[in-house]
Amino acid sequence: MLCCINVVAKNPYRNLTANASYDNATKAIIQKQLSPIDLHKTTSIQYRMVAWSYHLVDTVVIIDSGRYYYSGNRVSLNNSNLYTLNDVFTPNYYGLQQQTYPIEKQYIQCDSSYEWGRDNNWVYKQFEYRTYQYDANDRPTDLQRNYTDEDWMTYNANGTYDSVTTLDTFGSGNGTFLQKNRTYSIYDAQNKRIEDSVALIYGANPGIWVRYDYTYDASNNMTQRVISQWNSNNSTWGQINRWTYSYTPNNYLQSVLLELYGTQWINYQMDSFTYVGSTNNLYTFDARYQWDDNLTMWRPRMGTNAHGYHINTQGLWDTLYYYQPDTTTNSWDLLEKDFVIYDTNHLLIKTQAIAFTAGAYATAPYDSMRYYYESIGSNPTVINEPKSYHICTYPNPVTHSLSIYWQDAPIDKTIKISIVNSIGQTIRSESGPWQRSIKQVDLSLYPSGLYWLNIQDEQGKTLYSQKLSKL
Repeated sequence: MLCCINVVAKNPYRNLTANASYDNATKAIIQKQLSPIDLHKTTSIQYRMVAWSYHLVDTVVIIDSGRYYYSGNRVSLNNSNLYTLNDVFTPNYYGLQQQTYPIEKQYIQCDSSYEWGRDNNWVYKQFEYRTYQYDANDRPTDLQRNYTDEDWMTYNANGTYDSVTTLDTFGSGNGTFLQKNRTYSIYDAQNKRIEDSVALIYGANPGIWVRYDYTYDASNNMTQRVISQWNSNNSTWGQINRWTYSYTPNNYLQSVLLELYGTQWINYQMDSFTYVGSTNNLYTFDARYQWDDNLTMWRPRMGTNAHGYHINTQGLWDTLYYYQPDTTTNSWDLLEKDFVIYDTNHLLIKTQAIAFTAGAYATAPYDSMRYYYESIGSNPTVINEPKSYHICTYPNPVTHSLSIYWQDAPIDKTIKISIVNSIGQTIRSESGPWQRSIKQVDLSLYPSGLYWLNIQDEQGKTLYSQKLSKL
């Protein structure tokens, strides 16, 4: 069953990608923060997006569009997330050296995708074609783009990245794919990713030429990422860029400082994030600033937008505000607001972008987008809806013992419970019959931070997933 849903085209993360994007590490951190809370909801009957199209409001002419094809019940975990919904699917290995988390199904997990758009002559044409291959654990192993670029991904036994090999046809003369570079990932004894090394494997000077080093705090939050480049003249590594990450007391990302290295580290840009709520976990504002040496102060960065988010009583964004830099006052001026509307299943069904000019909002929206979905039945491959199984956890945040209440637990079935930390490391796992409606899990020995509780059935299908805050 196909269903057409009118939606607007504005996605804060998509715009950030177009305007000096947040680096992949920052976006990965934000995504992990958002995914377990009520900004993303699914239902027992899941829907997957199969197409989208972007239109100007006052015309039926399509400006851009995309189409996705799937096999079986493959589907993203979240269909109501603005980040997931509007992002063209690229597995999280993309830009691997710039982020620190294992692959997750946080994008559109399809088999192939197409994009069309209008060129400078207003001709509507295909711009991109992608195909994906997966292993038995549904992890991407091959991505090919436009028959000219390709990536191969390999994994360690525990599911973490081992390597990513990049290929293209440039230089072959006959369209044959040539291996160009390979990224290797290194982990410490706690399975935290501490280094990525990028090696050239094609050309006159093969060898490792770029390295990414990662450090973490006691809560396993990434605190620093440093890029170094190999200098073949003196056979030394020279540091280039450094990102420093700071967090709120509840371990939510608060700022990202980017510094450049010349003869010393100097400020370059800073991203800030604001939260509200009883546990300060509702993401409501983000902005990017650039350092001004002359004024020795941070100023709103030109060419970027700040974003504000209003959250309704269901924990969903219902209004998005866009701001542009004001260099005179060193502040952000309101540019537009987008109304976000959901259906009863919490699927994003419509938004309206209203421009703000001369101190007033326009009387009508200026663009729109349409999304097309198909139902994949009442028993999808991935289920992330606790209410379908009458499962709840308390208390959360938790200090010592976590209680898991399962009203209709299958006492004759083997159930697996696992606890995963913020870098994707499974720190506890147990399997067996549920036996009683309430189960206790002792978390007292684990350090403070963010964790995920996952409950799976005998076939490995996820029945319940919940983010936990350990105090």
